[in-house]
Amino acid sequence: NSSGQFPSGPPLSFLVDILPYRDYPPQDKFDLCDSANSAVTSDAVNLNVGYVTATPAQRRQIALNIRRYLAGYLYYLANDPSVPLNTRRSTNLYGLCRDEWVNEGHWPTQLYVREGLRLVGEKVLTQSDVTQAPCFNDSIAVGSWVIDIHVVQRVAVDVSESHTDGASARAGSGATHLFANNEGQMVIATSVHAYEFPYTAMLPKKTEVTNLIVPVCHSASHVAYGSTRVEPTFVQLGQAAGVAAAVSLKNGVGVHDVPIAQVQQMIVALGGHIHISTCSKK
Repeated sequence: NSSGQFPSGPPLSFLVDILPYRDYPPQDKFDLCDSANSAVTSDAVNLNVGYVTATPAQRRQIALNIRRYLAGYLYYLANDPSVPLNTRRSTNLYGLCRDEWVNEGHWPTQLYVREGLRLVGEKVLTQSDVTQAPCFNDSIAVGSWVIDIHVVQRVAVDVSESHTDGASARAGSGATHLFANNEGQMVIATSVHAYEFPYTAMLPKKTEVTNLIVPVCHSASHVAYGSTRVEPTFVQLGQAAGVAAAVSLKNGVGVHDVPIAQVQQMIVALGGHIHISTCSKK
C-alpha cells in the first residue's frame, strides 16, 4: 500500500476485522467485520439506503444486493491478478462456513441491522449524555460501550491537486480529481467508561402514546445510539421494561406515572446496576 507498511500487499485481516467465535475450536469459525484500517471493507456503504422504510420485497432485494457486494468483494481479493499475491493468499485461507445456512448457499439469512427507526420520546439520549455521563434520578441501567458508528455514506468529491484533506476544489487552484470520501465513521470512548440510562428514554411522549415501553428502539440520537445499541445494554433495558410494567400493574398507574424508586429498588434486588460510581444512589 501507499504507506509502505505492507510492501507485499496487506493481509485480509488488515482490510477487515476477523474475530474468532467463542465456544468453537481455535481457528475454526470467525466473524468478518468492518475495519477502520481500510477505506473499502466488508460494509456495503450506500447499498442499505431505503432499507428501514422499505417493503418486505424491497428489503429482500437490498439484502441480495449486499450479499452480491460481499461475494464480489471477497472474490476480487482472493482471485483478481491486480491484487497483491500476499492479499490473495491470506483471503483464500477463509471461506463460507460449510455447516452453516446450508440451504442459503452458506450465507446468513438475515442482515445485521445496526440502526433503524427509533422512538422520539420524553427524553432523547444524546452524545453528551454518553460522553459526559450526567447523573439521572430515574436511571435504570448503565451503558459502557464506546460510540461505535461505521461509515454512513461514501460520496465522490472533486478536489484539487493542492488539497488532499477532502476539501472541495477551488477555482484556479489546480487540476481536479475525484476523491472517495467516507463520511460518518466515529469511534469515541466515553469519558468515564460508563454512563447512566434514564427510564424516560424508553417512554414515548405522554401526549402521543401511553402504556408503551420501548427498550430496543429507544429514544436516542444517531450518535448516542452508536453506544446504546449493544446487547448488554438491551438486556438491562429489557429487564427494566419488565420491572416497570410489573410496578405499573401493581400500583394501578400508567407506565409514565410509576414510582421510579420502586422500579429501581426491584432492579437492584434482581442484581442490576442503575448508577455509576460518580453518581450518588437516589
